Amino acid sequence: MSSVNPVGRFAPTPSGGLHLGSICTALASYLNIKAQGGRWILRIDDLDTTRSVAGASTMILKTLEALGLEWSGKAVYQSANSVEYEEIINSLEISGALYPCICSRKLIGNGLYQGTCRERQVDVREPHSLRVRLDDRPIKFKDLIKGQMLGRADQLFGDFVVKRTDGHHAYHLATVVDDYNAGITEIVRGDDLLQSTFPQLWLYEKLGFRSPIYSHITTIKDDNGIKLSKQTGAKVITPDMASFALSTSLELLGLSTPKAMRGEKSDILLKWALSRWKIYQSR
Repeated sequence: MSSVNPVGRFAPTPSGGLHLGSICTALASYLNIKAQGGRWILRIDDLDTTRSVAGASTMILKTLEALGLEWSGKAVYQSANSVEYEEIINSLEISGALYPCICSRKLIGNGLYQGTCRERQVDVREPHSLRVRLDDRPIKFKDLIKGQMLGRADQLFGDFVVKRTDGHHAYHLATVVDDYNAGITEIVRGDDLLQSTFPQLWLYEKLGFRSPIYSHITTIKDDNGIKLSKQTGAKVITPDMASFALSTSLELLGLSTPKAMRGEKSDILLKWALSRWKIYQSR
């Protein structure tokens, strides 16, 4: 075990209830930290109010409780941290790491942002976003599931936004600041977010923050090979479906419970799973 007390987290967006894909992520993160005797934190990523659905946060908490996934302390809400994000943005601006951008999504299209506003004189009195000025440094890290990873944030993402035109703070910045402030040492999430690790690690290094250890599990897909998500209409798991969801999620994570244990209470299933969880040992 590391000399640093292990701390993990689950950070769902309250755009709806949890589905099997998000429950698999929560369960993997929980098992990985609890198997090491660490603390597991719940953060509701409600930063983008345009995506938040009324009652979704409460449903998420109730479902996790029914699954037996107990978090340390109170659930925290990302929307309460805007002052800290602004402080970090100010420090990045002072260091010359950011620049204003007036390019619209329509203008950029689906490809990487090409740095159109990097050297442009932008009137900051007009609506604009703030982007990082990426360099070409290679970023290397060991994923406990995928192995050694190497890439460049500029090639994978291009200069990404840290503050949107509408004033909302953007995902990569908020995630890095919140994880660092919470003392998160290990992150387990779906491999659909694997590439996001590169811009986030770039920010960790730029800010002088110690980065966490990453593990990216296989993203859960439906029978047609489509990622389970709220956007594709994945079925919401309600608290009364907890036993089914827990057994199914364990199986999807490679821990098939014996038939004799099907329908058992959450605490029994979790105790059985904890004795068999091995990802953290791959460090």
